Amino acid sequence: MPVAALANGTPAIDSESVSKITPTDATLEAKINTEGLQYGAWTQFQLVANPSKYPAEFDCPPEDKNSSLCLKLPEHSGTLPLRLAEADSPNQSVSLELAKAGLTLKPDTTYHYRVIAASKVLTEDFIDWEPPIVYGPDQTFTTPAAPRWFLNGNLAGASGQSIVQLGTITLENKLLGEIKCKVIAGLKAGNESEKGVAAVEGWEAYDCSAPECPGRVLLTPEEVPEKGKEKETPGARQPRSLPWPAELISSEAGKAALNLRKMKLWIVCPRELLEVPFTGNLEPRLQNGLGNGLSPSHLLFEGKGGHTGFLISPDIAGGAEVEESELFFSGELTTIGTSQELITAE
Repeated sequence: MPVAALANGTPAIDSESVSKITPTDATLEAKINTEGLQYGAWTQFQLVANPSKYPAEFDCPPEDKNSSLCLKLPEHSGTLPLRLAEADSPNQSVSLELAKAGLTLKPDTTYHYRVIAASKVLTEDFIDWEPPIVYGPDQTFTTPAAPRWFLNGNLAGASGQSIVQLGTITLENKLLGEIKCKVIAGLKAGNESEKGVAAVEGWEAYDCSAPECPGRVLLTPEEVPEKGKEKETPGARQPRSLPWPAELISSEAGKAALNLRKMKLWIVCPRELLEVPFTGNLEPRLQNGLGNGLSPSHLLFEGKGGHTGFLISPDIAGGAEVEESELFFSGELTTIGTSQELITAE
């Protein structure tokens, strides 16, 4: 423990570290010693491409730039939020997930970071501290390259590669129970700006069954007609939520996943007069195959407790605040090119 620093009424930076590094995100961490400091210490992580660009003092966080809190602080683009290390603690942890701070990192890029800290001065309406500012040593980390699409082992181009996905998916909701459907989907995929992107242009569920919904049950990206308007345009299709944008990401499990965004599906149980929309993003994992035709790739939905996530229904009382609104997906979809090509993500 750096006692000399504490003797002068300043915090001490015991360690700096980084975790949960992905192509676009990371979590910065530090241990701060605030023993003997009555009001704790202000801390701020600094992230730069070149260590010569580190600011010399605290900067105004973006969320406070129009606040009186920033009366004494300069403003710079890319400034990270301030964190307060609690008073009189020999081992105070501070951390910051960069994505939650509004910062998106670049894949395959080296970043420099450090934390700075200073003893907090008690004020009512602005951030203030007592010099000197303590500076942590310069540290570095490198983001991995973003996953990209490969076609029969060769890097795919930017032009859309047609992909077909088919299999069986089971959906689970606390109120609606379990719904099992066969699914076929069509995607256009390619590599842009060093990352794999895609668009889900077709998504159809059929042969659906649900114990809680006797008779016919529908799972569709097509908007359900309003009651009383079904016969105004007989046979006409309703507006669809497709295409769904998607991109390859590194999942929490360290594998490539397909981030499906802006999804919207309706579960329709005509006999029970139920029409429930669900919206949100999913991150099913892509399990690479070994050979075209014989051992294709699969898109894996891991269900509740996995890394896939869930959709939310705004129509269920409580919305995102209650478990009853959550719709989980489990199962897998075989993923192949339209000419039986092996589709992988690396």
